[in-house]
Amino acid sequence: MQAMKISQPRASRSLTTLHSTGILKARRDSLWVLYSIDVEGIERSYDCLPKLARSALKGNELADLDRERLKGALRESPCVERVQLLDC
Repeated sequence: MQAMKISQPRASRSLTTLHSTGILKARRDSLWVLYSIDVEGIERSYDCLPKLARSALKGNELADLDRERLKGALRESPCVERVQLLDC
């Protein structure tokens, strides 16, 4: 959300849509739902989609900026401060 500068509800809706189409797989981790690319799901339903996406994003300035912003993104949660205090 930070990297793409979108709201949490919008990100959730988009990720849910991508999950329902078989492009992403989801794994629950406590309060979080962690999404990753479902390569097998994509290949089953959309043979050329991975190649098409890589090709479309190659040299794309906005995608490059998003990748750079993701490198510095932090997981935000109301519990982060509490967890950090417990780790001390």
